[in-house]
Amino acid sequence: MSPGGTGAKGTDDEKVFGDGAALERNCSLGGLLFPTDQQHSDSSDVTQPKLELVVRTGHRGVIEAVAISKDGRRIATGSDDKTAILWDGQSGRQLQTFHGHVLGITSVTLSEDGQRLLTGSYDHSAILWDVQSGNKIQIYQGHTERINSVDLSRDGLRVLTGAMDGTAILWDAQSGKRLQTFTDRSGEITSVSLSVDGKLALTGTYDKTAILWDGQTGRQLRTFRGHSEMVTSVALSADGQRVLTGSLDRSAILWDARTGKKLQTFQGHADGVSFVRVSADGRRVLTGTRDDSAILWDVRTGEQLRTFRRDASTLWSIALSEDGESVLTGYFDSTAILWSAQSGTQLQTFQGHCDGIASVALCANGQLILTGSRDWPVILWDSQLGKQIRIFSGHTCGMCCVALSADGQRVLTGSSSDRTVFLWDAQTGKQLQVFPNHIDGIWSVALSRDGRSAFTGSLVSAATQWDPQTGKKIRTFGADRLSFRWVAVSADGKRLLTGSDDEIAMLWDIETGRQLKKFDVPASDGHASSIWCVALSADGQRALIGTPEPSAILWDAETGRKVQTVRGHTGGVTSVALSWNGNQMFTGSDDKTAILWDTQTGKQIQVCEGHTDQVTSVALSRDGKRGLTGSNDGTARIWDLADGKELCRLISLDKGRDWLVTTPDGYFDSSENFANFVSYRVVGTLDFIPLESVRRQFYRHGLLARIFRGEDYH
Repeated sequence: MSPGGTGAKGTDDEKVFGDGAALERNCSLGGLLFPTDQQHSDSSDVTQPKLELVVRTGHRGVIEAVAISKDGRRIATGSDDKTAILWDGQSGRQLQTFHGHVLGITSVTLSEDGQRLLTGSYDHSAILWDVQSGNKIQIYQGHTERINSVDLSRDGLRVLTGAMDGTAILWDAQSGKRLQTFTDRSGEITSVSLSVDGKLALTGTYDKTAILWDGQTGRQLRTFRGHSEMVTSVALSADGQRVLTGSLDRSAILWDARTGKKLQTFQGHADGVSFVRVSADGRRVLTGTRDDSAILWDVRTGEQLRTFRRDASTLWSIALSEDGESVLTGYFDSTAILWSAQSGTQLQTFQGHCDGIASVALCANGQLILTGSRDWPVILWDSQLGKQIRIFSGHTCGMCCVALSADGQRVLTGSSSDRTVFLWDAQTGKQLQVFPNHIDGIWSVALSRDGRSAFTGSLVSAATQWDPQTGKKIRTFGADRLSFRWVAVSADGKRLLTGSDDEIAMLWDIETGRQLKKFDVPASDGHASSIWCVALSADGQRALIGTPEPSAILWDAETGRKVQTVRGHTGGVTSVALSWNGNQMFTGSDDKTAILWDTQTGKQIQVCEGHTDQVTSVALSRDGKRGLTGSNDGTARIWDLADGKELCRLISLDKGRDWLVTTPDGYFDSSENFANFVSYRVVGTLDFIPLESVRRQFYRHGLLARIFRGEDYH
């Protein structure tokens, strides 16, 4: 489909670019939103609403939790990528992405009217969201360990959270006030459920029992014993008369809530039951297990009605519509599927189209940009042509590290998962060499400027030099040491810098293999430090090391003297780069920012803010005017380092089959199938605008090239 195509269909994870307030309100990962600047509107109507560009990227991690609204029109998914997504159940359109948790989401539930979303997280908190705006309504903090399960009363007035700390807490939804704390001293709370009116609370526990509590007095009403293994999931029927429990003993049990009597036992899974749900009318029960299947049961007879199984994928979460007519399943591979309970057919698929960026690289003249993702192919972009030009698809799984020769002729890629290293011809995409004998994952790769030497850093072995012509090993560095994960090579190809899992970095003479210097990273607050990343100046005279403390340390490679220690990030330093002239340092961090520093004074020059997840990799152009960052949020971003402003984002979609370049003010360029991934909506609403009506306003052919040439694209 050409850029003149019509309407966008569906959305899968969002990304939004835009101006200040709207961007702050909507941006976070699980999708990205980009509010547009309406000053560039072709319309003279001053009342025209502000729009935001929505890029459908989907989840980038395991779908840990799913939920269905009462009317079945809205689907909610929560992922370990730290985001929740609201989807349209019929079209599959991604409606809203919710960013705010600092760790993965473990549980989600929707209010009866579908206007509120409740999420629980590994970060010990739960958040109530407004689904229209994506804004937080309330944050619930009080647990000391991860929240395993959350529930919301039907009237939306009560929130229940259960955590690994052995407590369940009942909250006032609006004020965030703690109303009751239910403590199980036997261990963690694995699952919780609230009655319709919020007056009853049900908890499942590690000690093989479930407990029913009085939500008003906090009194324990009844304990349900009968499972021989941990109770993993619980559910209360809508009328509060039935209790459903699932256990690792491969069974689910339906109980009479008043008497504690067993009413029905459901057995048929080949593994422990991890999830249970009950329909509003109490006639259907849904159970799920990590053996890849979900089973729908008839409550009265205990018979299996239907099994829902997806080949070669691990089930991670389930939900059942109130009427029992729809089943929702979430999977390890970032996909959720809506099924017909009657026929067992798939009604809709909610799928990820983007993955986190693990590594980025620039060639010397800045024309070629290389991005390596966590699970998908390595992508080569051409800034002069203004588009994605090549896909390198040799690795079978992710965490890919990449390097690009100075002349842009060679690409080196390594994977920490499949333990392989490949050398590629950048122009043709042909695989030139495979480097053998990796006993463990590859964590970093480097190429000499002339492309005649390749270097790898590994999880459990010494750093290695390879001959790109023959594929043979030339030399190892530090054979008596383990875990030289990080490698960097000087521009002249004479020196190699390595960093280990402990607090030691070493400088080597590449020709002889002789160790030149050792840099000991000092302990912080009495604790041993570690190295997260390394960089070497072009002339090999400066060594830069990033640590989790968080700090970056610059060393004089000749004397071994510490030159500068910079602290300014609030999270660990995950990636470092040195400018060609050695005057500037560029650091990326867990805190979602990148910072440009003056190497002489140690002062911050610019802070690059906008990523919605960890910055995993950074690079500097040779002239020092532009910075490149890669992030777990699925984007690579180019920055003007004179003012710290973002110039554009590069997004690879659908395993590299499609691509998108976007700007902070909502302009975009894309592959021909862009209509499958891009749409616009009114800021603060779920009102989408037909793409054709704004395409002429915001589509710019060759946008990336225009940006690099400094041309006005508005």
